[in-house]
Amino acid sequence: MAEYTESTADDQPYEYKLPGKSTSSFPYEMAGPAGAVFELLTYTPWGNTLTKEMALAALKGENLGKGTATDFLAISFSTPDLVGHSFGPTSVEQEDIFLRLDEELADLLKALDSWVGPEGYTVFLTGDHGVMDVPAYWQAHHLPAGLIDPRQLSQTLNQALLDAFGPGNYVQMAQMNDQLYLNHALLREKNLSVAAVQQVLQQRLMKIAGVADLINLRAIAQANLPDRQLSLYKNSYHAGRSGDLQLMYQPGWFVGLPIGTTHGSAYTYDRQVPCIFYGWGIRRGETWRSTSPSDIAPTLSALLRMLPPSGTTGQPIGEALRPWLK
Repeated sequence: MAEYTESTADDQPYEYKLPGKSTSSFPYEMAGPAGAVFELLTYTPWGNTLTKEMALAALKGENLGKGTATDFLAISFSTPDLVGHSFGPTSVEQEDIFLRLDEELADLLKALDSWVGPEGYTVFLTGDHGVMDVPAYWQAHHLPAGLIDPRQLSQTLNQALLDAFGPGNYVQMAQMNDQLYLNHALLREKNLSVAAVQQVLQQRLMKIAGVADLINLRAIAQANLPDRQLSLYKNSYHAGRSGDLQLMYQPGWFVGLPIGTTHGSAYTYDRQVPCIFYGWGIRRGETWRSTSPSDIAPTLSALLRMLPPSGTTGQPIGEALRPWLK
């Protein structure tokens, strides 16, 4: 524990307590209560170890990299996500997970070196999202942050609709990715537009501490947002699956309970993820320009001299490739 210098003190009040534990601190008893043995495993570094071992078994069992065609092996280490949600990104548990994950990645690279040689493979590493610090951690460092009570939000929303339009079940589903799905049959019956609902709710919801705005996703081009944020919300919108209205919160705020943390906003802390390339065809260096996980597929396509996927929206990261590949 003395070597863990990049984390907060253990056993914070906002940390999740694993089944059978009265505190959220080391050491952890891994036997666990009946029925929760495998659940406990997913909160430990050994969840990553098992994932690595399965990846190595697939490598050898499928004889990957030994044929004439390019093989692709995707590995998802999900334990950091679960631990981050439960204990926060500055916790001792998260630091422990990442220190040990470094060792698992080293084992993978050594195995690949031995299996196909150092120039026989290319690796990329990224994440699917960043994360918000636990609001209580920000507050302890005198930064503006907080939690929005989901019950207050729901009550305010429903009362605003009742006051403006009368009785009715106007919202079919709320808080799915901070989106509201409206009851369009009822809107047609009452001759209401999405814009009319948005205007009523926007005025009432923005009085709740931490709520920044309410966006009409059906007319997102008219949203009063900075260009970068607007493009992010446009990219996340799907006409067949997305809701009608998008809740936006102030930086450091989200809807939830005082245990753990979450992600999903357009703010920098939720968008910062690694984008690392290593191995065959990759040059040593770095770039300071903005890149995205959507650039990975075009970059790999350029590396393999093939067309990128038809639905990709990214661009090749040319500075990552060796000059002879350009």
